[in-house]
Amino acid sequence: MQILWYPAAGLFRGDWRGLLPGWPEPPNSLALFFQGTGVDLCDFSDAAEQAKDAARERFIAGALGLARTLHRRGYRATVFDPIDGLPVATRESDRPRFWSTANWSDIRAVRTVTGFPIEAAGGCHVVVHPQYGRRVYIGSLVCSALYIELMGMVSA
Repeated sequence: MQILWYPAAGLFRGDWRGLLPGWPEPPNSLALFFQGTGVDLCDFSDAAEQAKDAARERFIAGALGLARTLHRRGYRATVFDPIDGLPVATRESDRPRFWSTANWSDIRAVRTVTGFPIEAAGGCHVVVHPQYGRRVYIGSLVCSALYIELMGMVSA
């Protein structure tokens, strides 16, 4: 799984309050998770659906682990479910998923910060990753840590 960190400046305008009620300010950093699936996600097949389900489970587990690490270090962190764009509880004290009044878009975030091409496929969109092509599953985590603080955590 590839995790790329980006400063979140410019990603959140007025919509962050609906996405993250209770946050006193918009997130400072964004982590994009990219997983190769081995299957073209534009294929509407059982194999593609199974690959998406397995990748989603891996993403949620990995992102929640990272969010908990960030919480222990005193930062806010939220993981978004790639299926519906709603927050996933990262702590026992988090509100239920329906507390968010807006939905996060992994596709919009990838397009905005990476410039990777996006292709329409049926009723959804797929990222065309430079390494994985359309065989990639994406997910997002946002946090209050500054980008520079995260770089220190990663290199430590």
